[in-house]
Amino acid sequence: DIIVADKLPVYMINKQSQLNEIFNTQLKRTNAGYFDYYLLHDMGILSDKENKDIDIFSFTKDLKKRGLIRKLGFSSHADAEYIENILKKHPEVDFIQLQINYLDWENDTIQSHKCYDVACKYNKPIIVMEPLKGGFLVNVPKKAEKLMHDYNGQTPIMWAFRFLSGLDNIIMILS
Repeated sequence: DIIVADKLPVYMINKQSQLNEIFNTQLKRTNAGYFDYYLLHDMGILSDKENKDIDIFSFTKDLKKRGLIRKLGFSSHADAEYIENILKKHPEVDFIQLQINYLDWENDTIQSHKCYDVACKYNKPIIVMEPLKGGFLVNVPKKAEKLMHDYNGQTPIMWAFRFLSGLDNIIMILS
């Protein structure tokens, strides 16, 4: 009846021994015995440089083998090339969490569309973060809101979620 999820704050890790310490604390706090979904939170080029001597994927692969993690994933705000490199190196990843919304879809920096395409290429289920871009897509200018409403009677929130509902491989939208 309940899905239990947590995330490993990759940016806080600076030595291998912290992995067990953080994971065991999380497991103890939930009293669940395992996590249905476990996320390597905020994977990116900076965390790679900081954690080059820490083998997070071997650690989590062992947890999964022991039944302490059911599904392993990662979140990232990095570009599509970085995400593809992770998925090539780590096919054991079960899902990915990406920033996707209609405003960032073709953004050259955020690369929502390109990152989405990479996840689909590797057939990875996607959890969406920032579907409303921190509320920005809710509080649109009144003129834009009127245009949206006049077009199909929908609110800005409905437009944002309708955009996401048309995409494949989305298993959850966090908002």
